[in-house]
Amino acid sequence: MIRRLEHWSGPLYLHCSLRRGDPEPIIEASVPDAIVQAVSRRYADHRLAASAAVRALRAHEENRGLARSLDLEFLLRLLGTRQISEAVKRAAPDRTFTAVVASREKERVEEGLKKIEKTSEILEAFPERDDLKRLLTRAAAVDVE
Repeated sequence: MIRRLEHWSGPLYLHCSLRRGDPEPIIEASVPDAIVQAVSRRYADHRLAASAAVRALRAHEENRGLARSLDLEFLLRLLGTRQISEAVKRAAPDRTFTAVVASREKERVEEGLKKIEKTSEILEAFPERDDLKRLLTRAAAVDVE
């Protein structure tokens, strides 16, 4: 599933999913003007991924990014660091990971998804952090009472 998100800097098409399998084919996949990345499941939150993707795309479009590739720029923005080696180390995925495909163009995201579809099994589309889920569930329970 691909979502279109509106941002003041322009639209963002995003696919974010929690997956199980080998993350290497996703890490090695490349689509021009798109982010195709697999990261640790600690970052399994579509809101966090969308925010990092928007900031990475904007930096890339304005030629003020810290990394040469859009995928690495996304990692830097996701982890809030300026050190590429640190970002790669901290975001390193294991067999259960978060897959992110994002671009300003829906066709680019569809192309990225075709490259990663058969490499892993989707566990949850557009995941949210568990602590945020618990907070929202608790808030909903309070409203009901």
